[in-house]
Amino acid sequence: VNEQLLSDARRRSTIWVPYLHNCEIMYKHPSSITVLVRVPLLGLVILGDDKGNLVYFTNNQEILSSHSCSKSPIVDMIVIRKTLWISCKNENVIIWDIKKKKRVKTLNNTKGTVSLYHYNDQYNAVFLGTFRKELLVILVKKYKLLTTIKLNTIPLCFNHQSSILFVGDKTGFVFALSLKLGDLGTLKYVIRASKEPINRILISKNDFWIYDSNYVKLWTQSTPENWDCLQVIKVEKTSDINYVRNETNKSLCITSNKKIHQFHLNCEKQQNYNCQFLTNNSKIISFKTQNSIWVLSGDVICTHEISF
Repeated sequence: VNEQLLSDARRRSTIWVPYLHNCEIMYKHPSSITVLVRVPLLGLVILGDDKGNLVYFTNNQEILSSHSCSKSPIVDMIVIRKTLWISCKNENVIIWDIKKKKRVKTLNNTKGTVSLYHYNDQYNAVFLGTFRKELLVILVKKYKLLTTIKLNTIPLCFNHQSSILFVGDKTGFVFALSLKLGDLGTLKYVIRASKEPINRILISKNDFWIYDSNYVKLWTQSTPENWDCLQVIKVEKTSDINYVRNETNKSLCITSNKKIHQFHLNCEKQQNYNCQFLTNNSKIISFKTQNSIWVLSGDVICTHEISF
């Protein structure tokens, strides 16, 4: 176990806990699951698959219904109140009414969308990252195109802090763009965070976590325009990272091949969970009110109890 995590850049000590075994398969799907999202207002979790299907679950793991929204694989989807914005391969983005269980709108000129992000601070808009190396900014209220931001890369994931949008790309760069309406899309700085695609950015104050196949890295803002790698955790075959919280504590969960690593951020303790069902592209979904996570892994969803 000691060889699987690298001491962080500040050489702080880590308390090790033996591997725990509590992996359960919650659901097995007839094809590959591509996306899993929470719908907090309705107490639901919805999966999308490579056949264009949606499956509704309750937070308590009960299967409710399944629906076809497309004949193409679902690439990405986000929840905005009681609707889904769904990106399918080679199709325009679909607006899906979750309660009515049907498509209510198709957004023209949005084919090739590979990533979606909802921003609702200064204005209410969705950022669509496309294969055409651009960001489409669409206002939620009337589905109106606000602007198109030209990039020289394909945006894979997003997060934001204050008035900065962080965009991760397939070559390992994180781009910081202005979110201010008068300055929307202006490039503020570029961070060379990895040599591999950036598939998730976790924001925490002036820091963010990213991962690649063998390392999870914490980048921190040392000056207004400089970022430094402050902490490195070595985890072979990393597939995803996500925060897990309860009322008082926050952990960083890391999935890798056959294992889940829980890194307690308040005390540097590490717990490890075996799971034979995990693969190299497993994804984590967490619940703020539960000490458990769901992990999407190929054609199965696993559940894991997390201890704080």
